[in-house]
Amino acid sequence: MNMGSKTVTGNLANDPLWRDTANGRLLALRLLETQRVFNKENRKWEDGETTRFDVAITDERMAKNVMASAGKGDRLTVTGSYDVQPFVSREGEAGMNHRIFANDVAASMKFTEVQVPERQKPAAAHGVDPWGPQATQDQPQQEAPANGVQGAADSGAVSPVRRSDDAKQFSSRMTERFSQQGPPPVHSPSAGGPSY
Repeated sequence: MNMGSKTVTGNLANDPLWRDTANGRLLALRLLETQRVFNKENRKWEDGETTRFDVAITDERMAKNVMASAGKGDRLTVTGSYDVQPFVSREGEAGMNHRIFANDVAASMKFTEVQVPERQKPAAAHGVDPWGPQATQDQPQQEAPANGVQGAADSGAVSPVRRSDDAKQFSSRMTERFSQQGPPPVHSPSAGGPSY
């Protein structure tokens, strides 16, 4: 029975395993989630019931990343489609199978460090950045001309030096004006009009 989306955090009961199914290959995980309950008698938090979740990862890229990164005992957070199916064991005991078809898997940093590899940021398209060209491995940083103005053959973006000078000049003019004339008057809203 599909129960919708669910997020579970727990520890891997074993190493991830590849499995071949009728619908293709998937990565299987067994995640153990233990609830924390508050004991009113001794006023302490204790481990409660542990629920076992069988997790299936069908996305090949994510499955390979999990296979290369996670192992028995690691703490993971899994989000995906949650399915519950009743079963009867060989001993005749009834139980429930908890399954999650994972949409995403994340490593917990609660008890251990996780190293996330750095990814190179894609270079900005030439002429898109309004603050001028950015240095990349393929495109070295361009030096601003002495006068701070780029030539017409360039991308058309205003140099950071020119922008900075314009801002300083504007700020200087406004400061001088306010010191001579005072700040602009504040008009009260007209009757019946909005007051913000």
